[in-house]
Amino acid sequence: MLKPRVKIAVAKYETESDTKFSRMEAAKKLGISPQYLSGIISGKKKNVDPEVLFGLAKLLNCKVDDLYEYCKEEDG
Repeated sequence: MLKPRVKIAVAKYETESDTKFSRMEAAKKLGISPQYLSGIISGKKKNVDPEVLFGLAKLLNCKVDDLYEYCKEEDG
């Protein structure tokens, strides 16, 4: 199971670059709507196009691996 960490990557970007992350500007650069980007950041959007994820990682100066964490599903 993948656990979204996009919100953490955005916060890290803002802290390290001392720049506010503009969702409107990022969405425009990625070719998606600001609402869709908000869904990605909040973790509500599933099955995001890899091209969008790679673009977002580039904008945030991180790797795609930093946007999601693999968590082993527990049997239960």
